[in-house]
Amino acid sequence: MYLFALSIGLYSYVIFALGLLGLINKVSIFIATTLYVAVVLYALAEKIHFKNSFPISLNKKNNIYLLLLSLLICVNIVGVLGPELSFDSLWYHLVFPKLYIFYHTITYIPGGLLYYSTMPKLGEMLFIPILLFSNELFVKGIEFLFGLAVVLCLYKFARQYFSSTISILVCIVFYSNLVVSWESITSYTDLIWTFFSILAFMSFISWSKSKNIKFLIFSSLLTGFAITTKVIAIEAILPYILLLATQSKSYKSIYVILLYTGGCLLIPLPWFVFSYMHTGNAFYPFFSELYPIHIIRLNLYTILKLILTPADPISPIYIIVIPFIFAYFSKFRSEFKIATIFAFTIFLLWIFIPQDGDTRFLMPYLPVFSLIVGEILYLSKKSSYFTLLSFIIILICIVSITYRSLANIKYIPYILGVESKSEFLLNNLNFKYGDFYDTDDYFAIHIHKNVLLYGFHNLYYIDFPFIDNTWIKKGDKFYYVAVQHGTIPRLFHKATLTYINRVTDVRLYFVGKTVWK
Repeated sequence: MYLFALSIGLYSYVIFALGLLGLINKVSIFIATTLYVAVVLYALAEKIHFKNSFPISLNKKNNIYLLLLSLLICVNIVGVLGPELSFDSLWYHLVFPKLYIFYHTITYIPGGLLYYSTMPKLGEMLFIPILLFSNELFVKGIEFLFGLAVVLCLYKFARQYFSSTISILVCIVFYSNLVVSWESITSYTDLIWTFFSILAFMSFISWSKSKNIKFLIFSSLLTGFAITTKVIAIEAILPYILLLATQSKSYKSIYVILLYTGGCLLIPLPWFVFSYMHTGNAFYPFFSELYPIHIIRLNLYTILKLILTPADPISPIYIIVIPFIFAYFSKFRSEFKIATIFAFTIFLLWIFIPQDGDTRFLMPYLPVFSLIVGEILYLSKKSSYFTLLSFIIILICIVSITYRSLANIKYIPYILGVESKSEFLLNNLNFKYGDFYDTDDYFAIHIHKNVLLYGFHNLYYIDFPFIDNTWIKKGDKFYYVAVQHGTIPRLFHKATLTYINRVTDVRLYFVGKTVWK
């Protein structure tokens, strides 16, 4: 699994390289992908073993647990099969690949709208081939499959320490998080980040047990790919440094810390260089006027609000087991003491460093949190606490199934063909909050030349040639100006109003052939 994960990360760099060379097209992507897959399959052929990879004991209790997990997976599949609605996907996760495909190259996009254009984008690189040959439903499917891959990794790791029953419960604890189920039906990249993060942790545990340096290298590289997926994953380096300092002999600790940190930063380095060359800032837009970093969040009310009423809810089981952690910690096996230290450090970083992602940015570490729950179940299996905690876990899963079923029911008319994509998007997009869709096909029928946009935010469903005012440059040509939620700039006071859509609040003006000066 480690080598497979590394191959996925390297493939993202194949696409990145093609993009830098201006070769984002069907022929180049198809040839490169075919050759890459052939090489990877040949290299991994002797290392792939399916027999007893996921040992499981089937009994009445386990069958019930597996049924609940399967139900939640099926509920998520319903959401995957419907058009994309999530804000960040329509803002940039899908828009960057779409623009790269349009321009046939990966480049810096200036301005205040798509300011993430130079940040590491492993996930979006994987989306480019998908959007070249299909549509956003398959991109959503990729995020969904990464969520399932996390569950399989979690079960495989848990099974080394727990019975089938506890291992399945650990998977349920993770997958029944509402934030996980929600992310599973989007084109976000957080579950890709989670996939690399759990494998990095598993590899670190293997190193701590065997002291085989290859596992430490795997862990650092996988953490590097996590950072390349979401740059904020760089925070994971700190807990690993702390653990390395305690796990290694004093004279070796500096060496292993440097080795680990170097591997973590080596992987995203090409993206940091790309960012520095275009913006003068390796971490742009961080540490810039567009995205200032406010270190330390000490407002107790804000912290409690984020924990107790988050925008992206995580399972309450993690709070419920805190007293058990204190009670059982001395009995924890070494691997789970490492997990607890790792989880506690990550949680402190999340508390004290403000992040726009709310509890969503804790999600990549929820598999580790879930393993700690598994250790508590293991240590309490002969007491009534085991029954109580198991009941709570299953109850939370049932609540998640119910909640996500209600949330995803809107996709069913579209899936059944009762509702068209246009009707679905018209009924479910939030046009007052930045979304756009050509609801009456006016643009598709009448607009075939460049449109200069003002006030638009979520650009994915734009299917006509356009330039946004935030990145227009000298020499760019356009024939129309479209304005959403605003008025046309005085520069175009002689423009002719040709179209109004009161649903999307869009106005289109004809300006004739215009060259930006």
